[in-house]
Amino acid sequence: MNMRKRILRNSLLFVFLTLLLNTLVFYLLAEPVLYKGYVLSKQQLGKNSNFLMGDSHAGVIRQQDLDRLNITNFAYNSESYFDVYNKLHYLTDNFQVDTLYLCVDDHTLSMYRQSWTNRHRSIFFSDFKHYTNYYNNTRLDYFLKKYVYLRFPLFDTSHSKILKEKIGYMIRGEKPRTYDNFNFGEVPVEHRVERSQQRISTQYPQEEASVLLKDCLEKIIALCESEDITLIGVKFPLTKEFYQELGDRSYHADSMFRVHHLPVLDYSKVYLDSLSYFRDQDHLNHKGSEKFVGLIESDIR
Repeated sequence: MNMRKRILRNSLLFVFLTLLLNTLVFYLLAEPVLYKGYVLSKQQLGKNSNFLMGDSHAGVIRQQDLDRLNITNFAYNSESYFDVYNKLHYLTDNFQVDTLYLCVDDHTLSMYRQSWTNRHRSIFFSDFKHYTNYYNNTRLDYFLKKYVYLRFPLFDTSHSKILKEKIGYMIRGEKPRTYDNFNFGEVPVEHRVERSQQRISTQYPQEEASVLLKDCLEKIIALCESEDITLIGVKFPLTKEFYQELGDRSYHADSMFRVHHLPVLDYSKVYLDSLSYFRDQDHLNHKGSEKFVGLIESDIR
């Protein structure tokens, strides 16, 4: 009897310590590293009825710049159309959506973008039906990823490298260096060309576009039409070196918009001679964000 009580007590203690440790890791590491800026509250999402969505090219546009246009930035690094599809359903189920500004850059239908997604994040906004349209998961997989791994990060080893880096910075008392407001014009031209070539080789691994992403983009267009949402495509600015190295490579997401008679705001060439607006070869910095929103404002007003 004493042995049973001891086993029960030790088991309960183990469960308690496991829950406590996971809770601490979630609030101290996982939430600020993996979900801060991605999982927006209902109060934040209900503030405006206009949204900007897409990957990091849209994500770098600062919310403080978009506030004057009453647009909420709901974009994020590595976002794919799969993630946009999940999040858009969440928006239409819970809020009034008037206008969606969607990234339709030349790479957004790439197989690279099909592989690099935010599936572990966008599941927060998705139900089983829409999530499994493009991510092959059983109900058990879906349940574990959304309700267990999200709150118990030690059970999910896929983020171990990111969390390990964060722990290293905390131990050393350092903050991760950010290049958000770096001036790319300070980089020597030969390095700018090299970095552009490397980026292009990653974004354009093959000639064919992703069939699944094209299908998903069609579903996004159809959802906007059925919900009476004004859909506007946006192509974001590029540096001169990147634009020249890119040439005619494109998977033509913008062409799909034009087939449906949807407008596309093409800003890819507007800042070819303004390197000080970029943090790297294809992302704007803070100065570029402010100038860029001014362009959008003049076009939509």
